[in-house]
Amino acid sequence: MTVDQEQAGPRTGAAIGVVVAVLAAVGIGLLLRDPIVLMARSASGGSGAGMAAAGWLVAVAPFVALGSGLRRTGRSRILCGALAALFGGVLFWFVPLSSRYIAGVVSGPGGAGFITGLHWGLATVGVAALATPFVLAIARPSDRGQTIVFLAAAGGFVTLSAAVLQAW
Repeated sequence: MTVDQEQAGPRTGAAIGVVVAVLAAVGIGLLLRDPIVLMARSASGGSGAGMAAAGWLVAVAPFVALGSGLRRTGRSRILCGALAALFGGVLFWFVPLSSRYIAGVVSGPGGAGFITGLHWGLATVGVAALATPFVLAIARPSDRGQTIVFLAAAGGFVTLSAAVLQAW
């Protein structure tokens, strides 16, 4: 064994595992992209409001799964991480957000509503990412978790409502 192999150790294996997992999640996301849009369309009847809710959920789901796993241990933490990776892989294929690309993916009834919901969902994630450091700095340590959950729920309600009303 050379010196380079000894220095690499288990960290290299873990890094390769993470890269393979991310590539697998992105590949599975590509396979699930169209069925998710079709399921959302069939569940909502192609209505703009229903498709907006589905688009919002596609954007927010990876971060909800990731946040759910932060305070868990063992297998439930691994499951939340796997769900976050899977939902993130699906979201990856919707993120380019250029009108031509997204229009080709979600063309048909409710497509504009889906895009509206996706934009509002990404805005939810962005606001939460900006607000969390401020909450961590301002709130008392005993109240931080509850404050973050409350603000996330309130922000999610407001942005989901805005997406549905805009697409109505």
